[in-house]
Parts: sequence; C-alpha cells; structure tokens
Amino acid sequence: SYGSPYESYFPQKSAVTSGAYVQDQLNIGKSFFTTAGVRYDNHSQFGPVTTYRLAPAYIFWKTGTKIKATYGTAFKAPSLFYLFDPAYGNQNLRPEKSAGWDAGIEQYLLNSDLTIGLTYFRNSYTDLFGFDNNFKTINIDKALTKGFEFYLTARINSMLNVKANYTYTDAKDVSLSGTGTELIRRPKNKAGLDLFYNISGTASANADFIYVGARNDNDFSTYPASTVPLGGYLVVNLSATYNISKPVGLYGKIENLLNKRYEEIFGYATPGLSGYLGIKLNL
Repeated sequence: SYGSPYESYFPQKSAVTSGAYVQDQLNIGKSFFTTAGVRYDNHSQFGPVTTYRLAPAYIFWKTGTKIKATYGTAFKAPSLFYLFDPAYGNQNLRPEKSAGWDAGIEQYLLNSDLTIGLTYFRNSYTDLFGFDNNFKTINIDKALTKGFEFYLTARINSMLNVKANYTYTDAKDVSLSGTGTELIRRPKNKAGLDLFYNISGTASANADFIYVGARNDNDFSTYPASTVPLGGYLVVNLSATYNISKPVGLYGKIENLLNKRYEEIFGYATPGLSGYLGIKLNL
C-alpha cells in the first residue's frame, strides 16, 4: 500500500542469459547406456556458470534387472526482484548452486507387465537465497536433502494400468548459522497412486490419489517469524476423455474430489472441489 514503510518502487531493469550445451548418448553392447551433457550459461549480472550431468545404466537382460545412477550439477539465477528491488534487492547476489547424485535398481517382472524400482538420492545446495535482518536478499544458506523413492508400475490387463510411488525425504539446513533444522515445506513422507482405465478405443478415465505428509512452515506475520505445523492431506483427482472423432475430443476433470481443506504455504488457501470441461481439437 502507498505510504507503507515496506513499500518498494521497482525500477525498469533487465537481465540477459545466454547459453550453449552439448549432450551425447552412448550404447555399448546393448546393455550399457549412458547420457552425458555439459551446459555453459553466461548471466549479465553474475557471469558464467558451467553445469553438467552424467547418467549411466546397465541392463541384465536375462534377469530383467537394471541398475542406474545419475550425477549432476545445477544453478538457479536470482529473479529481477531479488537483484534490483530498491528495498530488498542485492546486485551482488550469487546464483544458487546444487550438486546431487542418485543410484537405484529396477526389476522387470511378468514380461515387463510389472516394474518395481528403488532409488536413493542425495542433493546439496549452496548460496541459497535468504534475507538479513533488514529483509535485504543475501546468499546465506546451505542445505542437504537425502532419501529414497520406491515406485511400482503394473499393467493389470489391456484396459487397466496402475502406478504407485512413495518418497521419504530428509531435508535440513546445514549452513554455519543453521542448527540442523528441517527445511520448511518439505514433507518427510509423500505418496501417490495413479489408476488409468482405457474404457475403449475412444474413451479413458484416470484417478489420482496424492498424499503429502506433515511439514513445518514459517509464520511471517510475526517477528521474528515463528514455526507453524502444516498437517498432512490427501487429494483425489478424477479425469476422463472421449474422442468424438479423430480431430475432436471432449475432456473433463474433477480436482480435490473430497473437498479437502489444506495449505501448501501457511496462510494461502488452496481450491476446494473444482470441475472442468473442455474440447480438444487436433489439427
């Protein structure tokens, strides 16, 4: 609002990012596969950043077993607000950087009608964006996330397919000023179930069940900000499509079927039961 002590008049500013990347895929003996890539980005404000990714995998065809791994780096450029806002911006910001790896195994069963997988992951983040006591944007935080994911896909018959997943995540602040506290808005437990039913050659239906466990958030209406719990929730979404002809199709979806009241961010409500209808044209 005008006259507020926290009012900010944002100037007209711009930032330019140019980049180039190269990526290659390698196949040795139809059992070993790998993807390798390097990317170079140059930001007009903080200069060049080079990132890369390596993702090898090996398949044991006799047992239907795949072992795989990934290692990669990434960065996140600060927004124009974080850079140039007169009250809160900082033109000396460095980009957020991350490095992570994962390793896992997949097992194909019943002529690949059933797939079971387990993956362990670990990611470290540096120079995360934060705020000083005057709410000026600075690079302060370091964080570490690690955990595992279990997933399953099953083709029950020619009409029904099932996908299920569960993820456990341990996400903590590991900066020098941190105390090993859990990062906000990161649930330890998350699970999903997807049911896809092909009713006929022209119609299909889908049901999604999404569970997000309890996690903490900050209440920024108090100073200093206090920690508040956000409860877990289950959301059910339904959708269906019907192809009237080859170029014309109808679709509909219902989101939050159970009209669950929940918050992804403290103080910000999410939509309740919602319905949508539409027409698709494939030209």
